[in-house]
Amino acid sequence: MNTQIRQGATRFYDNQKFARGFQKSGDFTLKESDLLTRYGTTLAQLENGQLQPENAEEQQFVSVIHDGATAQSDIEKVWLKYLRLTKTPRRFHAVTSYRRNTDYIDANLAAADT
Repeated sequence: MNTQIRQGATRFYDNQKFARGFQKSGDFTLKESDLLTRYGTTLAQLENGQLQPENAEEQQFVSVIHDGATAQSDIEKVWLKYLRLTKTPRRFHAVTSYRRNTDYIDANLAAADT
């Protein structure tokens, strides 16, 4: 990929939210997981202010994160996707349809009281 954003000194992994890795999570494509792994450390440091932007592309990334500018590059889009997946709780939908028969329970309790 042709980008001016620096690669991280170490590979980026999020073992809390994506314990099996980005590729196996099912949330990211192979390209997106590769971008997160290679550039994620730098992006995280740019986001929280530990690293200062050195070029226009890094400055654009900071303005997307902090000022709400429109994401243009793939790296900006995948980081916003990563933030959305890690900051918002996942919805869980049960597939069962268990319904208690309260009439039966009430009748049995009333019979037991007498």
